[in-house]
Amino acid sequence: MKLFLLLAFNILILFRILDARFSYHEASKVDGNADRKALLVFKSQVSANNRLALVSWNDSTPACQWKGVTCGRKHKRVTGLDLGGLELGGIISPAIGNLSFLRSLNLGENSFSGTIPKEVGMLSRLQELNMSYNNLRGVIPTSLSNCSRLVTLVLTSNNLGGFRRL
Repeated sequence: MKLFLLLAFNILILFRILDARFSYHEASKVDGNADRKALLVFKSQVSANNRLALVSWNDSTPACQWKGVTCGRKHKRVTGLDLGGLELGGIISPAIGNLSFLRSLNLGENSFSGTIPKEVGMLSRLQELNMSYNNLRGVIPTSLSNCSRLVTLVLTSNNLGGFRRL
């Protein structure tokens, strides 16, 4: 009887471990889909005549294999976006703020216009931000101060003013 109870207890523990891993994996998959959606919204705001560089950003290719996209090994979340020098135009979508694992964002040397979306301040893991050599205007959003891990900030050669509370 003791052996049976011990075996049943071990099986119960095993099922709990497997269930927790499955739930974690499913949550990670959902979050990965959120990254994919955010990137597709970003792409939709790029001028149509400049989207050729983002042709790999489609439903038939995993987001971690898209041009300029780097993902973490463990969770397959987007950790880097390097679109510098691709001659992209349009506006920078506020959806960029949904890439919650993003550590590096390079949009430099393009033709983005409009303002820096305040949602960039939601990127709490961001360490490097380069939006230099674009046509950005307005003020630098104070929400960037939420990016407490930010080490490198390059905004040169735009038409940006000071900070403003939003």
